[in-house]
Amino acid sequence: MENKKEAGSRKVIVDVSNVYKSYYLGREEVPILKGVNFQVFDGDFVAIVGPSGSGKSTLMNLLGCLDRPTSGVIVVNGQDVNQLDDNGLAHLRGMEIGFIFQQYNLIPRLTAYENVMLPTYASKKEKIDYPAKAEELLKMVGLEDRIRHKPTELSGGQSQRVAIARSLINEPSILLADEPTGNLDSKTSEEVMGYFRELNRSGATIIMITHNHELAVQTDRVIAIHDGQIKSDVPAAEYVQHLKEEQMTVIEQLAAHEPSHS
Repeated sequence: MENKKEAGSRKVIVDVSNVYKSYYLGREEVPILKGVNFQVFDGDFVAIVGPSGSGKSTLMNLLGCLDRPTSGVIVVNGQDVNQLDDNGLAHLRGMEIGFIFQQYNLIPRLTAYENVMLPTYASKKEKIDYPAKAEELLKMVGLEDRIRHKPTELSGGQSQRVAIARSLINEPSILLADEPTGNLDSKTSEEVMGYFRELNRSGATIIMITHNHELAVQTDRVIAIHDGQIKSDVPAAEYVQHLKEEQMTVIEQLAAHEPSHS
C-alpha cells in the first residue's frame, strides 16, 4: 500500500490507530467503526469511499474533530485528539482543518468575501493578511467579480467555490471534503474536482468522503470502508481494477442465472 511505502519520506498528517466508535440506543450499544487503521501523509489526495451506513460519515466526524472515538487514537498534525478538551478541539478544527460540505454551509446574509473571512473570527494565524488572503482566494477560484455577492446571487458551483476558498483561509493542514459535488451537475462537479487536483498539486492534503466511485478514482488513493471496517486501502489505479473485477463477477453471476432458451 502507498501509505507503507511513503512512511519514511513524508510527514504523517493524520494517524488513525485501532479506532472504534459506538453509539447507544437506550441501553443498546450500536458499533459503527470497528478497529479502523490508516495514515494520511502530507500532500496526499485520499478518497474515503463506502455505501450508506458503512461508517464513512462517522469517520469524517472523527477526522474533523467534531466527535471523539470510543476507543483508539486519532492524531491530527501531531496532536492527539483524545488529549484535548473541547476548547482544544475547537482550536484544532479552526486552525488545522478546512471543511468543505455538500450543502456549502454559507451564511445567506453574508457576501462571498465575508463568508470566506468567517473562520478567522474565531481562529487566526499570525503573519496572514486575511483581507488580502480572502480576495486572493476568491480570485483563485474565479470569483473575483462575485466578491460582494451573497449566496442567493450565486450558482451552486459558485457557492461551492466560495466554500473551497473559505476552507483555505487559515492555511490548514488538511482539507476535509464531505460529498463536495453531491449537489452539483456533472459539468460543475468536474470543475470542482479540477480545483481539488490543482490544490493538491500545489501541496494541499485533501481527504474526500464520498459514495461516488467516479470521484474516488480521480484521487491518488482510495480507502474503501464497509460495515465499519477498512475493506481496502490502495492507489486509485488499483481501485479501478477492483471495480472492473467486481463488475465482471456480477455479469458472470447474472449470466449463470439466465434461463436457457434451447
